Amino acid sequence: MYFTSSAKYATRYCGENGGCLITCYIALLNPFPVVSPDAPPSLSPTQFRFYGKGNYKNYQCHYVPVSPVRGIGVDTWDYRPPTTGTDDAIYDELAVFQETSILPQVVVRFK
Repeated sequence: MYFTSSAKYATRYCGENGGCLITCYIALLNPFPVVSPDAPPSLSPTQFRFYGKGNYKNYQCHYVPVSPVRGIGVDTWDYRPPTTGTDDAIYDELAVFQETSILPQVVVRFK
């Protein structure tokens, strides 16, 4: 399951016809940081090191600081770890592999 700490980034997945935003508490135990070499600009997303894979070793989640790929535009869906370092990330993504680590709290419905 995928999460972000940014409501603005999450609403990109809601679509034009409403949707909802679910705020949750997540137990972040032992996150694995996914950084630029794991998702290089020269590769398509399907070739990333962790694309479609489960948790890495004994890590319980993956934490990915992301920014849009430069030169594509603000409407892109291509967000990756910045090559300039994690301090330049605008948003973040969290891939959680155990549903017992997630506690939903509030559902916000968009009209």
